[in-house]
Amino acid sequence: MPPAAAAVSQPAVEAAESNGRARRVNPIKRKQMQDRLNFVEAEIPRIERVIIETEQELGNFVSAEETQRQGTALENLRAEHVSLSEEWEGLMKQLEEQASV
Repeated sequence: MPPAAAAVSQPAVEAAESNGRARRVNPIKRKQMQDRLNFVEAEIPRIERVIIETEQELGNFVSAEETQRQGTALENLRAEHVSLSEEWEGLMKQLEEQASV
């Protein structure tokens, strides 16, 4: 486990140990989190490809309206990419913490 991951999961272990017993991980919730993580991991590269395609389309001027539409779509795609990346990080941390308990 990387040093950063060990540092993140250590407080969870200490909190569980301070209660005198290890916290049991809900297997259904863990499976749901793993399924969501798998979806997010597949969705991020797809969004990245669409961002690249949209950026390339912006290089070919068609009309002001089309440029504005593509620009708005690009902003939305970038925001979605950031959101999914943050969700991925959160899910990874939670799953690592559960694995260490």
